[in-house]
Parts: sequence; C-alpha cells; structure tokens
Amino acid sequence: MTNTLVEHLNSDFEQYKNFQLDSRDTGDLIPKWRELVDSQLERFVGYDGYLDFNLLKDFRRKQIFVPDLPERELNQFNVRNFIGGQRRGAYLMLKECLDVFKVYGDENLLSKYPCSNAGNPYIFRRQGYSYTFRWIKHIYSLGLVNRFLGDKLCSDFMSLDIGSSYGIFPSLLNQEYPGSHHVLVDFPEQLLLAHYYLGTTLPEARIAGIDDVCMQVSINRDYVKNYDFVLVPITLFEKLVGLEPNLVSNFASFGEMSRKWFEFYVNSAPVRSAEFLFTANRIESSPTYDTDLTILDYPIWDESKVLHFAVSPIFSYTYMYLRRLLFWNEKVQYPPHFEYIGRVAG
Repeated sequence: MTNTLVEHLNSDFEQYKNFQLDSRDTGDLIPKWRELVDSQLERFVGYDGYLDFNLLKDFRRKQIFVPDLPERELNQFNVRNFIGGQRRGAYLMLKECLDVFKVYGDENLLSKYPCSNAGNPYIFRRQGYSYTFRWIKHIYSLGLVNRFLGDKLCSDFMSLDIGSSYGIFPSLLNQEYPGSHHVLVDFPEQLLLAHYYLGTTLPEARIAGIDDVCMQVSINRDYVKNYDFVLVPITLFEKLVGLEPNLVSNFASFGEMSRKWFEFYVNSAPVRSAEFLFTANRIESSPTYDTDLTILDYPIWDESKVLHFAVSPIFSYTYMYLRRLLFWNEKVQYPPHFEYIGRVAG
C-alpha cells in the first residue's frame, strides 16, 4: 500500500468524522443492516480512534461488512477440512458454483480476472481458477454485461452502482472497459473499504473519495468524468445532479432495504435518467429479510425495454451446505433470484 493511499484514506476518515456521516444515525434500516452499521466500523478502527491499516489489510479475510466463501483455507490438506461438516459444505458449494458457472458463464473472464488479493481473502483454487463465491458472482455479471450491453455502451460510459460494497463489480467493469467511469453508492464505512480495495487493486486509478465528495456542492457528469471511481455515501446521494448514467446496477441490496429506501433509490433522478438498468435480486425478500419487497415492485415490466430477464443460475442452481451436528452438512437451496438487464422504463 502506497503512502499516497494511506494519506487519502486518513483524509477520507477525517471528513467522515467532520461531516458526521456515521451510518449508525441512519433511520429505516432493516434489522440486518442496523446490526452491521452498529458493529462493523470498530472492526477496522483502532483504540486511538484512527483507521487501523493492519486491520484494513485483512478486511476480506475477517469478513467485515460482507460475508463470503471460503471463510478459511480450503486448498491445503487439513484433516479438519475433511471432517468438519461446515468446511466440507463450503468446499462442495464452491465446487458446484464453478460447475454452474462453466455452463452459464464465461470461463475466459474467470481466467482473465483471477480473484484480487486486496483485503487478504481466503481464495478457493480449482482447475486453474481462483475465486470466492462473491467474486465468481461478479465475474458472471460482467459476462452478462459483455453479452447484452457490450455493443450498446459508449467507450467512456458512466455507471452508477447502488449498494456497491467494496467495489468488485465496478473494478471489473473498469478493467474490462478502461475508458469507463463509475459512481459507487453505499454506507460511508463501506466506502472506506472500497477506497482501500480499489486503491490496492488498481493503484493507478483516479479515485474521488469521501474527502473529495464532501467538498462538492453537486456531483454531475462532468465531475465524474475526471475520475475512474467516485465514492458517494448514501447521505450525500442527493448531490448527484445531472448525472444521467449509462448504466445503473444493483445486486441483492435493493431486496435488503426497507420500502422507504427502495422507493427513494428506484424513483431517484439518477436512476430514472439512466440508459440501462442491471439488477439481480431476490424474487421475494421475505422471510430472509424483514421487508415486504417482491419482484413485482421493481421497474422491469415494460416488455419493450427488456434485453435479458431470467432466473439467476448462480443462486438458483447452486446450493448451500450448512453444518449439521458438527460432522455432517445439510443441502439447502438459496432463495431464488432474478436477473434483469433492460432500458430504463418511464
């Protein structure tokens, strides 16, 4: 990690505190996200109240904010990996995920983009590929963009990723389409991780972090064009004026929101003015999440706008293998997800 990245992250964190962006003050969060925003910041801030870079460098290994598989080393021979039901279950699930991906996805992309080491994740290696469950899902999504939007997006297109987490999908888009620009929207604590991840994975990238964004009166298309990535906390979302992104994306998190937040984003000017929408979410959020959202609530029902609409194979044909009685595991299907790419209706 460069000294410049350390300086930028420290500056981001100072502005985070100065502008009182703490997500613990955010209202109308469902219980899952209320618990996360209340607990995760302290996992990478030291006792002195400053960012702890020793903790940051392991944020993916420690599963800060977002879970992933594998949760531990599965590649090396270890008796516990063969005895423990949870470990064998994770191995089976990751193996099966690759099998599904090879039927529906793009193997060349998984070879082209092996899993980034930023954040020091446990990485699963099989048949010459290196990935995590979260990584292979985003590689699959990149393949969908290539197939259905690759000839429709301009060379310097702008994307808006809502619920971007630490930025895997925008980083892959930027590598696949080097002239593109990307706005990431999430809790500011997540964006601190995103700045670390992007700055480590793509050290030459031009990143407007929380520090830069806080100082702007508004963030328009011309501003974003100066950067590869612009990190916008959810409380500053209304600074996005005249953005008119070419692509809006959201994976899973629309279905994890209260109806208030869902409607706030879906009906916002940046989303309604976009050229294309790409989303993959649960067909029905309940009972996994405490919200009443279903597939019927999404703006995806104008048939003239649809480019791709299907049940998502990565979720629907891959199974979780949960530990049962310590040494066994139980096969459990994921709640079904849909995936949609289309022109924005309205």
